[in-house]
Amino acid sequence: MLECKNLSCARNNKVLFKNLNFKAEPKSKILITGPNGSGKTSLIRSLSGLLPPVSGNIRYYGKDIYDDPKSFISSMVYVGHKNACKDSLTIGENIEFWARIRNTRESVMAAAYCLELQPVFNIRYGELSAGWKRRVALARLLISNANIWLIDEPFCNLDSTTCELVLNLISIRSEQNGTVIITGHSSTEQLFDFKTIDIRDFNRPLV
Repeated sequence: MLECKNLSCARNNKVLFKNLNFKAEPKSKILITGPNGSGKTSLIRSLSGLLPPVSGNIRYYGKDIYDDPKSFISSMVYVGHKNACKDSLTIGENIEFWARIRNTRESVMAAAYCLELQPVFNIRYGELSAGWKRRVALARLLISNANIWLIDEPFCNLDSTTCELVLNLISIRSEQNGTVIITGHSSTEQLFDFKTIDIRDFNRPLV
C-alpha cells in the first residue's frame, strides 16, 4: 500500500498543494487531475522519489520511501511526460536498455508485442511520430516487473485505439494486485472506474 500523509509540495518557492492525503491500495487505479501548473507532475514525481516534499511523508507498506529509496524504486516504475528515449537508438535498443537496468531482458519482445511495436521495432526512435514515441516510452511499464505504475499523462499524443490498448494494460496490471496512478487534465468516460483526486482541492498556501 502506498500512502500520502499531509503532503505539501513547492516549486520555485511557490506552494503547489498542501496537506494532501490519500491511500493507494493494491488493485487501485487513481487519476490525479487539475490544470497545467497545478502540481500534478510535482505530485507524481514526489511519489516516484524524485522530488522530496516540503512537508508530510509518503509511505510504502509503512516505510517512508525517502528513508529506503532502493527498496521502493525496485517496486515501482515511473514514466514522465518526457519519454526519456534516445533518438539514435532503435525502438528495440531503447527497450533493451531499460530491460538491462531491470534485469528483465526476457520481457523485451513481450512488451513490444503488447504495445504492437513490431512494425517499428528496428527503426530509430528519432524517426517516429509523437504517438509512436509515446507508445515506446510506455513499454517501460511492461519490462519493469513493478507493482506500482506512476504515469504522467499516459495518453498524450495517442490515438483512440492506442488509448484503449493502454487502458487495457492498466486494467490488467490493477487486476494483478498492482497499483496505477496517472495524471490528466480531467476525468473522462473511459476513466470512470478510477478514483479521482483533484489537486485543486489542495492548492492552498502554507501558513
